[in-house]
Amino acid sequence: MCEELMSSFLPLFVQSQNNKNDHGMNRDCWTLNPAATSPVHLEMFEFVGALMAFAFRSGSVLDIKLTSFFYRSLSGEPLSMADLRSIDEYAVQAIKEISNAKKQYNKEVFESSI
Repeated sequence: MCEELMSSFLPLFVQSQNNKNDHGMNRDCWTLNPAATSPVHLEMFEFVGALMAFAFRSGSVLDIKLTSFFYRSLSGEPLSMADLRSIDEYAVQAIKEISNAKKQYNKEVFESSI
């Protein structure tokens, strides 16, 4: 059942960017599909939540490979650049490059080039 949840057969989860690119940490992890917003999708997410709650309360293990980004968001913990790195290494690299470029140039040059 968990294998099917973490597959392209159901629309609830998608491969993390690190998974798609085979780069960075957590290459086997999945994340929420941002396009899964229909009423049917929301009912399916509710079922997954009930399944996770049942597993938690019964001490069962679900082999659901979700990112730490997901679990930290779920628990309300603040997210950091390390959490983003856990799902998208290339995005973190791009942010760092933009941040470094911003420090090198004055505001006008940076804004016109970016």
